[in-house]
This record gives sequence, structure tokens and C-alpha cells, in this order.
Amino acid sequence: MPPTREITITIPTLEGVVEVLWTLHQAIIVEHSFLSGCALIVWSFYPTSVFKAITYILYTLPKSIIVGFLRCFGFGEDGVEPDSYASRYQSRYYGGHIPSDSQFAYYQSYGAIGLSPRNEPQEDEQGVWAGLFGWALFIGGIVVLYKYR
Repeated sequence: MPPTREITITIPTLEGVVEVLWTLHQAIIVEHSFLSGCALIVWSFYPTSVFKAITYILYTLPKSIIVGFLRCFGFGEDGVEPDSYASRYQSRYYGGHIPSDSQFAYYQSYGAIGLSPRNEPQEDEQGVWAGLFGWALFIGGIVVLYKYR
């Protein structure tokens, strides 16, 4: 019989989650009420800025780095660049036919994505939900400043 392993995963209870949130509330909101209230008020003027920053860090920045590496190897917007590492690899291993499910085909299509602004999501206006979220942040900031000051 092969050796077995026992893996234990601890799932927090609702009471544990409440306790962690209460500790964070005491450590951040109560002890640093002025900074917390001011931060909420400033955030209320730009309610989508945090989400845009997270999108930039998790999507745009890694995409730019990967496409940059692919460009260094010769995968350009118009396909494989002549006299590049990618073109030499293609002629040596694939010739004129590249299988559609090959890694080379994936690199080629991802290199063709490009870094121009036309491929990025268009800047949309802040909608009703962003406005409501901004007002909630503003009111929350005022409450924090007056309640815990």
C-alpha cells in the first residue's frame, strides 16, 4: 500500500471572521480615526480610482511585460518579424505550416495584441453606482471623523 498523507485545511468560522474584522476596525478606524476619515473623504472624490489601479496592476502591467518579451523575440503586431529569433525558429521547426494549437501560434497571436491604446478598454464615464459609492465613502468619512474623534 502506498504511503498516504493527511492534509488538514482550517476553514474559519463566522465568529473568527467577525473577530478579525473587529480587530482591524479597532486597529485602523478607532486608533487612526482622523487619517481614516480623511482617506475616505478623499477617496469619495475618485471612487473608481482604486479599482483602476488594481486593474492596472493585475492586468495592464503584466500584459505589457509579456508582450514586451514577445516583441524582443520577434513576435510583432503584424506577425513574426523578419530576421528575428521567432522567424528562425519558425523556419527551422515549422516551415510554412504552424499548427493552430501550438505554443508558437499562441505567442504569435498574443504578440499581435499590441500595446496601443486602441486595444485597451475605453474610458467610460462614472456611472450611477460609482456616484452612489462615492457618496457612501463621503458619508462614511464624516461619520468616522465625528464618531471616533
